[in-house]
Amino acid sequence: MIKILTSLLLASVLAGCALYSNDYAQVEPVPLDIPIEGIWSGGTLGSTTTYVFYQDGNGYACTDFGGDANIARVKYLGNNKVMGSGGHTQSISVDDGVMTIRYLGVSTDLIPDPDLDEAAVLCLEPLKSVM
Repeated sequence: MIKILTSLLLASVLAGCALYSNDYAQVEPVPLDIPIEGIWSGGTLGSTTTYVFYQDGNGYACTDFGGDANIARVKYLGNNKVMGSGGHTQSISVDDGVMTIRYLGVSTDLIPDPDLDEAAVLCLEPLKSVM
């Protein structure tokens, strides 16, 4: 039983490593090939996240989780993948005007938010300073 649990733990760690890369600085963004240019906001698991994507594949994400705002750069990698400056890779899709970001089995639906009406209050100033 211990061998099985150890094997499962090791497999989980290795799977997590496959999703994580420290190559953010070396990765070049790809111009958008899906309709995500603009500002998108939504929430899940008690947090609110806003993404800003530019046509050249660069962008920003700001998340407010429990009163702490965290802003990060993001790059579109093509093939419906986005990498955050922390090195994590997320899948992204758009259907009927809703963008869905998936990371580690959690999906977050975001809606167009050009005026930042749905963005977390703590993200307003950081986002406006980089836009």
